[in-house]
Amino acid sequence: AQLYYMNQRYLKKNVDIKSLSLAAPGMLFGSKKFNFDLEALYMTSIVIKPQHDIVSTIDIHGGLLQNLECNTKSFAECHLLGNILCELYTHC
Repeated sequence: AQLYYMNQRYLKKNVDIKSLSLAAPGMLFGSKKFNFDLEALYMTSIVIKPQHDIVSTIDIHGGLLQNLECNTKSFAECHLLGNILCELYTHC
């Protein structure tokens, strides 16, 4: 989001920069701390959010949010990268 913001502010060019996060906390409240505006967050962010993942419930996500089913017995297992990739591979 920071690169998008700098590009729009200083270079004035249309560069398609995206971010992809898997089971990450949101960045809405953190955007002020990390010095990027909300428009940049909404224009660049793609989030894969597993169901029942506790880390993904921290803060609010901006941009494209794709919920992902998680049928493990423990909520901690929903945050594991291997389980997320397996679920994506199985259903996509």
